[in-house]
Amino acid sequence: MKKTLTTVCFLCFASMMVWGQQLENRRFAFVAKAPMFNWITTNDSGISSSGVNLGYSLGANVEFALNDNIFMTGGLTFSGNNGGEVRHGTGGNFWPRARLSNRDWNEGVKPLPDDVELRYRINMLEIPIGLKFYTNYTGNRRFFFEVPIFSFGFLTSSRGDINAPGIEARQEVIPEETRGIMFTVGGSAGISYDVGFSELFIGLHYQRALTDLTRNNGRKAIDIGGGQFTTADEISRHIMQGIGIKMGILF
Repeated sequence: MKKTLTTVCFLCFASMMVWGQQLENRRFAFVAKAPMFNWITTNDSGISSSGVNLGYSLGANVEFALNDNIFMTGGLTFSGNNGGEVRHGTGGNFWPRARLSNRDWNEGVKPLPDDVELRYRINMLEIPIGLKFYTNYTGNRRFFFEVPIFSFGFLTSSRGDINAPGIEARQEVIPEETRGIMFTVGGSAGISYDVGFSELFIGLHYQRALTDLTRNNGRKAIDIGGGQFTTADEISRHIMQGIGIKMGILF
């Protein structure tokens, strides 16, 4: 599966490069986003964001000039440690299909207690496509705004942690509980310096997922009294977000 995703990403990037040969002005860039502060929000008031993942991103971009100040951008990027931590106010069985190291953590009605914290650690290959706007130079510097940036992400690794009284699970393998493809939108803004042989840039980058991270396989346990529980589907949307420093070099 990983080889297939890598091949798809490479072919998309190669196609973009071939198409770009028809444009006279194009530039190549090595880009890093680090550190990235990543977190997860949900549409369920009973699930709160409780922790940040410190992530990073490395990749190569190409800029195709539409005129002196507007460029179309595309590339191929690997991003690591996306995700974040969420706290479930109501316990239940949230990763029932994962191959956890201890089956006691995902068997039965309520293997995980109230206020359990689940951390998602997501690695992805991404294909970002966007528009980049430059101001005119003032001396050797100019400002840029890259918006919107749409990104198609293919998960290469999905792991999770469980934090609860008596449970400290780390780096559990959970691809069965997360979606394989993600779509995000974002933008960047910063300053660029012409140093003669190349151009250096640095700025801020923000992105937000448009799709749910989880497959919603889990069920939450609702106390109906007398030590009895009923269950309900856990169907909240887990939306990944991130903000951080974007830097690189253009040739």
